[in-house]
Amino acid sequence: MTEPATLARPYARAAFAHALEHDELPAWSRLLQFLAVAVTEPAVKAMVSAPGERADRRAEKLLRLCDEALPANEGGRHFLQLLARSRRLGLLPAIATAYQRQLDRHHHHVQLEIISPLKVSKAQHEQLATAMEKRLDRQIRASVHEDPRLLGGVRVQAGDLVLDGSLQRRVERLVRAIRG
Repeated sequence: MTEPATLARPYARAAFAHALEHDELPAWSRLLQFLAVAVTEPAVKAMVSAPGERADRRAEKLLRLCDEALPANEGGRHFLQLLARSRRLGLLPAIATAYQRQLDRHHHHVQLEIISPLKVSKAQHEQLATAMEKRLDRQIRASVHEDPRLLGGVRVQAGDLVLDGSLQRRVERLVRAIRG
């Protein structure tokens, strides 16, 4: 079965191209983020995946919900109708993620994820972010997560780039070397 991220990518590219052409990048980002959260709510998920419901009705229900919180433009309406007809409304979280990645690339930003077994101080956080900004030549938005399974060290992830200096990784390499 094809991964949701793979299926979502062409939709995200199309949404991004449309938003860029119409100078609506932030509006589309807000719309997609809202919809991504909305379709994961059990009541909304049931509403948009009801068996026997016509695609145009599914899209209309979602648009009504969306209009209450965040007005969708005409392009957004057509986009939702296309997703409903293609039975792809469930991909909205993956589409929103792919769109955000494309938006970050467009603005030369990168999301940096710092994973450590212990709490990272503000100074350490800033030091890592500054070093990665220089290395990647991009503006960094960093988030920190704790994962005690790392045992020690730190893992830094920026897009497809993973720098793993964790003790867990070193132990795994040692085990593989011993096993031959």
